[in-house]
Amino acid sequence: MNGQFEQTVSHVNNENIYLLPGIALKKDIGSSSIQFGFNIGYSSINYPAYSISLDFLNTPTFFKTEESEDRISSTMYRIELSYHKKLTQRLSANVISNYNSSSYDYEQTNRVFPGGNINPSFEDTLNVQTLNLGVSLGYRF
Repeated sequence: MNGQFEQTVSHVNNENIYLLPGIALKKDIGSSSIQFGFNIGYSSINYPAYSISLDFLNTPTFFKTEESEDRISSTMYRIELSYHKKLTQRLSANVISNYNSSSYDYEQTNRVFPGGNINPSFEDTLNVQTLNLGVSLGYRF
């Protein structure tokens, strides 16, 4: 086929807000310590809305989600592991890692223009899993 095909996609950026109380166990080993923690709590993320514009042979078609709510919520879990090494009386080095997991169930409605949909609504799950690794240098005043 001859012709041009252009596609434009836009979406909202995810903004995750959470409150995760938890417990931690700490073991001191000489001038070092290791810590393990577990957190569970509430998490909220903005609704995963997007729109797609397709232009094929100068015939534009648009797909767009209709937001039924501003934010969706879920239970979030976090596992933390950290290692702390005291280098001097005031200076310390730290290695920290944590893993977060949550699943957001929501219903989405898509609209196609021009035309329409026979069944525009469906249920979906947004799975969010993050692994954070950090290294820090601490100074105590």
